[in-house]
Amino acid sequence: MSDYETDNDTEYEEYEKHYESAAILAICGVANYYLRYVLKQEKRTSKLSGYQWLLELKEGNEMRFFEQFRMRKSVFNRLCNDLVLNYGLKSTRGVSGEETVATFLYMLGQGASYRMLEERFQHSGETIFRQFHHVLSCVKKLAKNIIRPIDPSFGDTPKYIMDNDRYWPYFKDCIGAIDGTHIAIHVHQDEQVRFIGRKGNTTTNVMAVCDFNMCFTFIWAGWEGSAHDTRIFMEVLRTKKLNFPHPPEGKYYLVDAGYPTFKGFLGPYRHTRYHIPQFRLAPNFRSNNEKFNYCHSSLRTVIERTFGVCKARWKILQNMPLRAKFETQHDIIVACFTLHNFIRMMDSDDISILQKFEDIVLLQANEDDGTTVRNGSTNSEINEWEEPTQEDVRAMEEIRDNIREDARAIEEIRDNIRDQLSDQIN
Repeated sequence: MSDYETDNDTEYEEYEKHYESAAILAICGVANYYLRYVLKQEKRTSKLSGYQWLLELKEGNEMRFFEQFRMRKSVFNRLCNDLVLNYGLKSTRGVSGEETVATFLYMLGQGASYRMLEERFQHSGETIFRQFHHVLSCVKKLAKNIIRPIDPSFGDTPKYIMDNDRYWPYFKDCIGAIDGTHIAIHVHQDEQVRFIGRKGNTTTNVMAVCDFNMCFTFIWAGWEGSAHDTRIFMEVLRTKKLNFPHPPEGKYYLVDAGYPTFKGFLGPYRHTRYHIPQFRLAPNFRSNNEKFNYCHSSLRTVIERTFGVCKARWKILQNMPLRAKFETQHDIIVACFTLHNFIRMMDSDDISILQKFEDIVLLQANEDDGTTVRNGSTNSEINEWEEPTQEDVRAMEEIRDNIREDARAIEEIRDNIRDQLSDQIN
């Protein structure tokens, strides 16, 4: 046999081996496809579909429905109708509008993952994802109409203040409270340092304003957790497109010691006890400044209660989806605050029900950790929006002093009446 024939035989054997290997790989691929997509075991086999489960809850106990979707049935129906009529919510061939909203609320209220939603509502992951984002986009549109002051002119004194002798008439010109809250989020590893908040985890610092009906009138989410409250506050004032509801002449918001006191924003006396837990340790007031701070702190806690209720209702604010984009997490926060307002407007008494399922007091306490005095913030950080002059600062200090003196005068009148009644009795 010639060398030429030997080389041909060797080349042919190698070709046969490659051919056999390719054939085996092709057979394995076909077999794998057949097993996965032709003979695959059905994954979603529950006899109770998502829509049937929703109908069962709607026809059943009110408390059971509330526990799953964090609102009463009547509010759920109003929400679905509003989203359909005004904000573009649509049903699909396989999923009704009501089931789509229920899926969305279940994820927000229970902090459920997409896989949990697949199992609960018996739909594919793609369908769940698509429907969740559809409702999310509708609720974002709702936010523009619902997160705002009910009366932009702030003409009337809030009923909450008028009905409480502790605040009336001293805080008659107060229109709300401002504060920030940290919400845990997931960010890319390269961004984590900027987003590490005061408790060591990655958070976004959300600035919010609320009225005394516990409704948010303004929010701004998306700032990194390391951002100072005052830095965010000043940026809000200088950014006109955010449409911050500025207080009209003579009116003001309550702010804590972490914010500057100037025209329209009333803070407490510094270097004086302020937080409510501090007064529980020693309840007697040591000065009139302390008494003012106590009333100021007590009234300002409306923002902390509002944060607490919102976080208790929507557990997703404590457990964001792991792989959600930053923008999606931001939109989820806005959606939670929006739905909080919607529920407050439709059913202001439901907090008593929520308390049966969640520890609102604990979440509220976490909002006020007594660390609000932050250094490094001065009035000079403001620009473009009514640059505060010394006269502006003195004006708000005078309002604060007047409230303190009025309270002391009323107290003296009460003491005199008490003494007169005591003399008559004796």
